[in-house]
Amino acid sequence: MKAQSVFVGSPESGKVIVGSLSVSRIKTEALAEDLYHVAEELAGLLQYPLYTVQVVSTVELLSI
Repeated sequence: MKAQSVFVGSPESGKVIVGSLSVSRIKTEALAEDLYHVAEELAGLLQYPLYTVQVVSTVELLSI
């Protein structure tokens, strides 16, 4: 499972900047609410405001 925080900023040039911060190796038992709170805390350290938080889960369907 991986959580990705997306932040958006618009500097003085007027161009929109989109960046992301990914965190992996998250416990599968982690609650969505807890992930969101962690993303909010990390966003406080970033230059631009938090836009969205996404959780990406990968499932292995076939083992070779």
